[in-house]
Amino acid sequence: MPLPSHAFDAVSWHNRKADKYGRVEFGSNHYQAGGRWQRRSVLVAARWDRVTLHDPDDDTVIAVHPRAYGRAESVRDPALVVHQLAAKPRAWGESEIRADFPDIVRRWFDERDPDDLAASLKAVSAACRDCSFDAVAKAAAALIETRKPERLHAHQLTPHARRLDQGQDTHYAHEPDLSVYDRFLDDHE
Repeated sequence: MPLPSHAFDAVSWHNRKADKYGRVEFGSNHYQAGGRWQRRSVLVAARWDRVTLHDPDDDTVIAVHPRAYGRAESVRDPALVVHQLAAKPRAWGESEIRADFPDIVRRWFDERDPDDLAASLKAVSAACRDCSFDAVAKAAAALIETRKPERLHAHQLTPHARRLDQGQDTHYAHEPDLSVYDRFLDDHE
């Protein structure tokens, strides 16, 4: 007999309720669903290599995590946590993703006043909607190192992080030379 035309998807489905941190327990491990899912029901699709969390109402994917086979592991995506952190920036000092940022970004966040910290975390959160957390963290480090801004902005982070996600080597070391435009304007006045 011929093989089936579609691969068999070996998956088991489970309903779970997220805890107050937006984590879903499956097996003996916790998987991060995000702050929006605190104390809400989540549909868990468990495969041999990954655990996918779904919205039970419309089956949209909330998060995809590698499956953990150890005991009492917490599997999280920093991008999901940064969204929570942007809503509660005073939790920065005790955040579970604080260590996921490069040293320069961590120190820079520590030195910000509450308003600049809140705005910068929101910018990181917005950039994480379009790019990977690692790329956004690297883009933030590059911005801080070269431009020393008072606060981060998503319109600066996102394009740089996108280029990093695409494998392009980008840096902010050289600002564009705009002096040619100054000379042009001087000649035409």
